[in-house]
Amino acid sequence: INGSAAGAELLQRLRSGVSDPDNTAFGAVILWSDGFCRTYVKQKDNSVWILTLTFLNTDKKTKSSMHTYCIAIGKSSEDHTPVLEIIMKQLEGLQHERTRYCGITGTFIKTSFGVIAYSTDRIERCFVMNTSQLGIFGQRSHWACAIDPTTLPMCTRCFKRLMSTLQTSPFPLLEVLTEPGNVCQECCQWDCDMALGPLPEHYPTVSNDGDDSPTPPKNRTADETQHVPMLQTFQWLQRGLLYSFHNATTSTRSQRWQRQNINPYLKSMGMGGKVIDAVWESAKHKNKYPNTATINFMPYLWTIGDVLPMERFINSPMHLLFHGVVDDVMKLVHKFMAKYKKLETFERFVNVHLLEIEMFRLDWCKLRKLPKAFWLAEDILGFCRIMPCIYGIFFANNFKFGRSSGSSRFVKSCNSVQLLLNSLHVMISTLMNPRTSTDVKKIDSYIKVFLSCGHQASKWIEGKGESFWMDRGNHLSLLNLPAQILRFGPVRWYWEGVSEAFIHDVKPHLIESMRKSATYFRDKLVLIYKLRCMAFIKLRMKGSTMEEDRTSRSKGFYRYASLAEVETSFQLGMPISAFIFQDGFVPREKCLVWVAFGRGVNTQLVPIQYSADTNSVQLCGMPFMDCELLSNNVYSEKFDTVKDKISSYCVLLPHIINHVNTEQPAFDRKYAFIYDDWDILTSSGIKEEVLLSRQLFLAEDNI
Repeated sequence: INGSAAGAELLQRLRSGVSDPDNTAFGAVILWSDGFCRTYVKQKDNSVWILTLTFLNTDKKTKSSMHTYCIAIGKSSEDHTPVLEIIMKQLEGLQHERTRYCGITGTFIKTSFGVIAYSTDRIERCFVMNTSQLGIFGQRSHWACAIDPTTLPMCTRCFKRLMSTLQTSPFPLLEVLTEPGNVCQECCQWDCDMALGPLPEHYPTVSNDGDDSPTPPKNRTADETQHVPMLQTFQWLQRGLLYSFHNATTSTRSQRWQRQNINPYLKSMGMGGKVIDAVWESAKHKNKYPNTATINFMPYLWTIGDVLPMERFINSPMHLLFHGVVDDVMKLVHKFMAKYKKLETFERFVNVHLLEIEMFRLDWCKLRKLPKAFWLAEDILGFCRIMPCIYGIFFANNFKFGRSSGSSRFVKSCNSVQLLLNSLHVMISTLMNPRTSTDVKKIDSYIKVFLSCGHQASKWIEGKGESFWMDRGNHLSLLNLPAQILRFGPVRWYWEGVSEAFIHDVKPHLIESMRKSATYFRDKLVLIYKLRCMAFIKLRMKGSTMEEDRTSRSKGFYRYASLAEVETSFQLGMPISAFIFQDGFVPREKCLVWVAFGRGVNTQLVPIQYSADTNSVQLCGMPFMDCELLSNNVYSEKFDTVKDKISSYCVLLPHIINHVNTEQPAFDRKYAFIYDDWDILTSSGIKEEVLLSRQLFLAEDNI
């Protein structure tokens, strides 16, 4: 993060604000805030809000809990604006040069800290920024645009033209949509800049633009003829507030704006209802008492854009991708299953595999059984890794993907589900894969392909195109990610799990009969801080650093008890935990993955060999390879040596056929390979990034 464009800008700004930058230590912090339920009884009364601050570490060990501190706590139902204003003022002071004691060197050093990002979910972000959550003009985070569900999505003709580029390119090329002579006049191709719309009813048509008038915000004057989408900034929003207040208090009554004019005007800029009410109340007070000069409607956050500009309120992956987009897709697909009374059958079938993988206790692929209840983001992340396999197998046996029989709508619905699942998996994998997470050109194309697939699937499953994404702000907010990645780096760097895990430190101190007074929460905040300091002191007294050595405790693969257990899992077609070694390590051969078994200092290794086949079975874009367990080729190595020489972990998902009509599912010895870095094993036998399936997207009847 320190090496990102946003980090470089922050460092330059901090250096310019101190007297001796070469002898000053600079640091960056990330803010996070959210609410949680202390108990599931009377959730409204027992919901708690916390604000945390995390210091970034230059040693690339940001997983330590010692880096995160709770700086505010209170009831979720209370207004947090006064607290946030105090915090923002203190953050402004953090930027100033100040001498602090360094416990590492035992000396006093000059320091300066700045906020590089505010990470939270969409609802909390809109509350903090005083912007609109959904509504007509707030569908996309950080944007004020009126969304027309009939013109914003990519039309079928443009989508087919985009997918035709897969014939010569590994990923869709958006350039084909803007070639001279090919610009579509029927759709906006998911480009909000092109989404011009009508002005809202009662939008002001007159204004007092005299010498004392403040500068109106761009594309939001009284002379507008259409609603122009705009990327929001705090300065732009400030101008809108001041301009509306000026026109609501003008002495010329024929030009004075009324409440019915201010509402649509400020909503067209994507402002929240609270700030709109405040500016109107201030205007009424000004008109009643003309000598009043105080302006008390401007949110303090909007006035400190140099400390925390709007762009630093980032779209975070945990809520945007997994609690948001992936969860929505699961609900849509499960709704389709329930329509044909297949959902319970699916849950029974898939839970066998989910529970097996859950037993592995892998750090990188955590799962829970269905139905989805109390799932954490890491559970949804793990489910997303295997999603094409488990859905593909079930649908192939129950819905007969690609079959010509049945109603046209049913066939189209099945095909659209395939495209949706493949496009979702490719988009998420590309965003989370360390090798591809900065390829904004590829990410931009995959996002628009996914949105188009979701639009088509919703049309066939629900009978209307807008319901899947129109009422869910997370989907259109995906369009913000390419620009965000250019400035802040990959979204995977901003995983909120570290901050959200701090809830586990707070909950035990909130007694069952939790009181609601401010003094109660103040005392708890002091207690939590003292306990955190004591934990740090204990680590130092033990001679340990404040960093937690997560590598020694991490679990990337499962160690089976015996070779017989491995053989049984393979013969029954159960998921298998395996890994591959680094180049040059013996034993090392092509087309092999290794499974560990046995306890003790030495571990036994048995290989599984796979056969590359470009005509292998593909389900939802996931290839399944013919595999063979080489039980006679068992090797023995020291367990520590094995861990040091592993290059990637993987989970093998079985290809099950005819599981509906037989008590014992038939396993044809084919497996799909899912790696911990979001790669898969392609049909050519190469570990590579996930790509869109040409077999699916180039089929004439699928789009």
